[in-house]
This record gives sequence, structure tokens and C-alpha cells, in this order.
Amino acid sequence: KSNSDSSIYFSKNNIYVIFHEINQKLKKRNNFSLPECDDSTGLTPSSSWTLGEDHLKIDENKTLQIAQCNQILKGIGNQIIFVIHLKNVGKFLVNLGDQISPTDIDEGSRVAVDRAKYQIQITLPSKIDPQVSVMAIEEKPFVTYKDIGGCKYQIISIREVVEYPLLYPKKFTDLGIEAPKGVMLYGPPGTGKTLVARAVANRTNYFY
Repeated sequence: KSNSDSSIYFSKNNIYVIFHEINQKLKKRNNFSLPECDDSTGLTPSSSWTLGEDHLKIDENKTLQIAQCNQILKGIGNQIIFVIHLKNVGKFLVNLGDQISPTDIDEGSRVAVDRAKYQIQITLPSKIDPQVSVMAIEEKPFVTYKDIGGCKYQIISIREVVEYPLLYPKKFTDLGIEAPKGVMLYGPPGTGKTLVARAVANRTNYFY
């Protein structure tokens, strides 16, 4: 026990003695014993290790990988096979795990697969919020910068940050400049945020 405070410190030998005493008491009361430990390492003897079972437990508890179901095929005897795509890995023909039904999966669904057989274990929600996808308009707008009143300096900044990297990517690469990932437009309604986004989409020939 320290003189300066009420903290209690144990040495390695103290811990071993306490462990041994607890083990002896458990033996007397319940005919139960804790596994003996090696004095030098504090671990159970290597002869009592079950490495095969440990590896099996590790394999069973590995984290799942995220994939996308690209296609659903019917095999022999009405067997359903799923074509999944793992990013940076490839495409695979896989089956389902025990905890999921074929009716839970549609083409284009995000799924989680195990790392051993790539079997589909669970379905995942879409990355895109359904409310956002409803508001999306997949068409090329006809709005130009001339249609926007004011916002002169903001438009210049938007063009430099968003438009130029899309239209002239080689120049950014030659100069060693990493293009920005994007920008966030904020402000009260009616200040031109949507018009600016539509004008950028029109200028860069992208859908809005």
C-alpha cells in the first residue's frame, strides 16, 4: 500500500499467491479448480491449449464483407444463385447463409457476406436515403450561370472548386493538385443554391 494515497499495488508473486489460494478454496468447496498457470508467463501450459478449436472460433467470428448483389440466377432444380460483386476483389456466384431468405434480396441490394465461402448472411440498407432519391432528378438541366442573379463571387468559387476539376482533370494532375471532394451550399431558401448546382451540372454535362 502506498504512503501517499490509498492505492494498492500487487507484485507478480502476490498475484500468483492469491490465485493459488482462490484455487485451493474452490477445490475444497465445489470440487472445482481453475487452470494452473505458468509462473514465468502467467498463461496456462501450452500442452492444454486447443489451437484447432481456437482457429475455428476465430474463423466463425470474422467480420463480414460488404458486397452488392448484381444478378439473381436460377440454377438446376430451382436452385437460386446470386452474383455478387466485392469491391477490389471481383464477382462471385454464391449461395445464402442459414439466417436469410431468397425473398429478402433483390438485384442491386447491398449485402454482407462471410469471408470463407462468401455466402450472403444479411442484407444491408441502401447507401442513399430514400427521401433523397425521391427528390433526385436524373436529367441534364438547362440552367446557365447567366440565369442566376447575383452570387458573382460565389459562382467563381464554385467553378474553381467543382467545375474546373471535372472539365480539366489533367491540369490538376500535372500541377500535383488534389481536386476537392465537393462543396456544401448553405443558406436560406431562395438564395440560388439549387440554381447554382443545376448550372454546374449543365456546364459539366452531368445529370442533376
